[in-house]
Amino acid sequence: MKFSIDGKERTLTGFDALSNNEMKALIYKEFLKEGLSLPWGILTGIKPLKLYAKADDKEAFKEKFFISDEKFELMERTFKNQHLNFEPKYSLYIHIPFCKGICSYCSFYTNDISKKDFDFTKYIDTVIDEMKIESKIRDISEPDSIYIGGGTPSAIDRANTQRLLKYINENYKFKELTFECGRADTMDKDLLDILDKYGVSRICINPQTMNEETLKRVHRNAGFDELYKVYELARGYDFDINMDLIIGLEGEKRDDYINSVKKLIAMRPESITIHNLALKIRAVLAQNDFKLENINLSKEIYARLYEAGYEPYYMYRQKMTNSNLENVAFSLRSKASIYNVISMNDLTSIYAFGAGAVSKYIDKDNLERKFNYKDIDLYIKNVYNKDI
Repeated sequence: MKFSIDGKERTLTGFDALSNNEMKALIYKEFLKEGLSLPWGILTGIKPLKLYAKADDKEAFKEKFFISDEKFELMERTFKNQHLNFEPKYSLYIHIPFCKGICSYCSFYTNDISKKDFDFTKYIDTVIDEMKIESKIRDISEPDSIYIGGGTPSAIDRANTQRLLKYINENYKFKELTFECGRADTMDKDLLDILDKYGVSRICINPQTMNEETLKRVHRNAGFDELYKVYELARGYDFDINMDLIIGLEGEKRDDYINSVKKLIAMRPESITIHNLALKIRAVLAQNDFKLENINLSKEIYARLYEAGYEPYYMYRQKMTNSNLENVAFSLRSKASIYNVISMNDLTSIYAFGAGAVSKYIDKDNLERKFNYKDIDLYIKNVYNKDI
């Protein structure tokens, strides 16, 4: 194998009998000789804690993958906070693929309702019918958790939001129900009243940054006056609140990130999730040749969260990410999301509904995925005509 480090070509031989990890280790050692290292060493994959959980000798696991002390401590700390005080069975996910505009960094499947009209009633009818069809196949009446995500679920009209939640409330018994509001400019008291009435226990209000100029750059036209107003309104209910931040957005510097973290800590939501920007092909930024900067503030940001009483409880990693880092959710004591712990560790099956939703069928160590059509029309036809 030939490769180069800082323009100096290297050649390694004898790879035929080696495993992938052994090959990666040999190459990585050449980088270490040049004083170059990565915080996660040679550990790849979306869910590092799944491997960590299976390792009998944790120190040997750390050495095998050349994981830094900082990231290994993060793994230990996160793993300890993932305890569930019950035996999980299964969970449900409902996808609402509609947004009030598309942010430049976003790569999720969604549809811009500011550019095209959609029949929300027909869509919600279909989601409910899909859930009814699944209920005939297996009993899904008592999920551990239900997560309504997107997209921006709060972007659809209130009547259809209420219809969906009413159906869920009348047909399912759950420990946790999350509604991912997302943008403050799609929320109001009417929505919060509906969420409260139908048993939503957890909501997400995601600023992504606390810098208004950055919001304009990334086409996320949701002002902070609305954010603070909606947050204060939500505090009048019994919701647990999660808020997201993204590290690596266009034009932001160290002080911007630290300032955003400080402001969220001061607001005191039950959960704060720190994402490192992943540059995906679908995102507008990637199509505009945006280049990720090497911004590693994880140690400083995490220290501030620890000091404020937040602890990490789940993490995952992605390709093409700022500084090859991780995404971590922090929560106050006993406020970790059941759904996130189960989903990120593939603990149980997750039955998913809606356009673009992905079900996970888990039986011991076997995991099988079922993908729904992303196109709205194809999704609706498929639900009612299984021959397509």
